[in-house]
Amino acid sequence: MHYPTLSLEQVYGAITFYLGNKEEVEKDIVEREREEDEFDKAHPFPPHLKEKLERARQEILARKG
Repeated sequence: MHYPTLSLEQVYGAITFYLGNKEEVEKDIVEREREEDEFDKAHPFPPHLKEKLERARQEILARKG
């Protein structure tokens, strides 16, 4: 895959940062996931909207297929 918004140098920099700070990055990921879960519980997604989005997603996939 090609991602024109990132240079190869930037990709290597991100990998290098992750490898040098793996414990801190992993803790941050866990904390963000916990915060997202709490938000989802406090603000449930309306079922009718979820169904509408799923139908739209299926239509898009059908067009690609």
